[in-house]
Amino acid sequence: MYVGTVKVNSCTFGRLSALKLKLEINKGFKIAQPIINSSLAGAHIAVPNNIGGIFELTDLNLSYFDSYLYAGATPVFIAPTSCLQ
Repeated sequence: MYVGTVKVNSCTFGRLSALKLKLEINKGFKIAQPIINSSLAGAHIAVPNNIGGIFELTDLNLSYFDSYLYAGATPVFIAPTSCLQ
């Protein structure tokens, strides 16, 4: 994950270099990425499969490819049951 472009619209405390800011942000990401990856590698994240009794989530999917993270789910509507007997 890297920042491609930084635009400085205004700076109230002097001259702020967009190039230097971009380099510092990218350096921070490079340092933080292994730390974040190792902490998330062993994490168990609970995803609810029922949302308010109205929807059920199926086909949960989490993928990572070419520096992009994809999370997907299929919401299935739960039809109301009849109260008449």
